[in-house]
Amino acid sequence: GFLEDGILVRDRGRIRRRYLRSTSFPWDVAAVLPTDLLYLRLGPGVPAVRANRCLRVPRLFEAFDRRETRTAHPNAFRVAKLMLYVFVTIHWHGCLYFALSSWLGLGADAWVCPNASRPGFARPLRQYLHSFYFSTLILATVGDTPEPQREEEFLFVTAGFLLAVLGFATITGSISSVISNRNAADAAFYPDPEPVRRYLRARGAGGWLARRPPASPGNTSGNRRTANIMSIGYSDLFCLSKEDLAEVLAEFPSARAMMEAKGRELLLRMGKLDVHAEAAAAAAAEEAECRTQALETALEGLQTRAARLLAQLESSAFKLALRVERLECRLRQRQSAGGSGPA
Repeated sequence: GFLEDGILVRDRGRIRRRYLRSTSFPWDVAAVLPTDLLYLRLGPGVPAVRANRCLRVPRLFEAFDRRETRTAHPNAFRVAKLMLYVFVTIHWHGCLYFALSSWLGLGADAWVCPNASRPGFARPLRQYLHSFYFSTLILATVGDTPEPQREEEFLFVTAGFLLAVLGFATITGSISSVISNRNAADAAFYPDPEPVRRYLRARGAGGWLARRPPASPGNTSGNRRTANIMSIGYSDLFCLSKEDLAEVLAEFPSARAMMEAKGRELLLRMGKLDVHAEAAAAAAAEEAECRTQALETALEGLQTRAARLLAQLESSAFKLALRVERLECRLRQRQSAGGSGPA
């Protein structure tokens, strides 16, 4: 399923349409194409025809993330996942080393993988273990490998050391970060109880706590929740206030209506809902809504009248300014005509 307006959708038709329109659908189709049929023409010695299976890697990461949220030991799972990445990287690097050795010639020099004619290297397992060991020495920056003799060998060793410096340093830092986060979480959720024990011994509260009866579910000092939730694995708990919930539900009216209907049904079933009080509250809310709408209508009318009066005031001021300017112009003309006449 998927979430739509905060509601879990389980309808298969809608799920199917959403998946067909998603961006992951073409990649999933390309990943399951029967490219193995090319073996009938190319032969079994070309494993690259199955490279399209690697397009499913995002699904693997998604499965890891979901399993991490459901496991009871997330820190151990993270460390195991990082170690898996290390082994896979060494495996691929060893495969590239063997492929390069085959291209240059097995046993051509001391750097490449020995030939099958060498004693002990007739089995493929021994060749794979040698390639895996050689890649481990390079990626772990241990060294102690034969000196390269050709340009291709120099480039391969240089690329391996760069990958070790960048990639393996990141993985090692991730492991240390997981361990430090685990210690910080333990310190936050499980503090040192020794100060509490010393306080209880100093106050002599042991006997009173021992004689106090345990709280039964449902009373004032016991379980006051209306639902028991079992968490599968590690969960982060957050406190949602009533104001934040109302603000969120304002954006999802359909979910709000469904939650209100479900709450009303539960209260009716428990016999804790006063129907008359609910009707009175609904009538009061409807009356308040009508008053609010009337006030909004009156406010809009006042705003319209104020805008009209402001426009009339501006027009009258403009006309008065033009009239004063015209009178001043006539006054100046008369003064100039009187000043230029006979004395």
